[in-house]
Amino acid sequence: MQCAPAFGAIPSTADLQKKRDEQDEEEDKQTQIMAKICSPDALATLNKLDLSQPEKAEKLRSQLYRMWLQEQLKNGPVGDAYMKKLIAELDGQDANTRGVALDRRRFGDDSDSDVDLDGL
Repeated sequence: MQCAPAFGAIPSTADLQKKRDEQDEEEDKQTQIMAKICSPDALATLNKLDLSQPEKAEKLRSQLYRMWLQEQLKNGPVGDAYMKKLIAELDGQDANTRGVALDRRRFGDDSDSDVDLDGL
């Protein structure tokens, strides 16, 4: 009987290998699901995106996986045109979150300063 390593313990090579195997199985499962969800053209587009922008490709994969789980992909496999539309939507979301919004406070432009308080 083998005990799990205590908190802070260095994992053994067997533990590391087991973890790698689990990650490989998860990646294989995700690859199979993506092959089922996407047409070959859409899958090629996704793989090209993965080479150039891996973070965006991962977001797209998770979005497709969620859509598949929620049964929103009832019209068969995702085509290349729909994949490009989803990529464009992700680009639009990224464009909206970029940049710095400056809120400049202007002192001395207050309308209350026009009031004459000398006569009070």
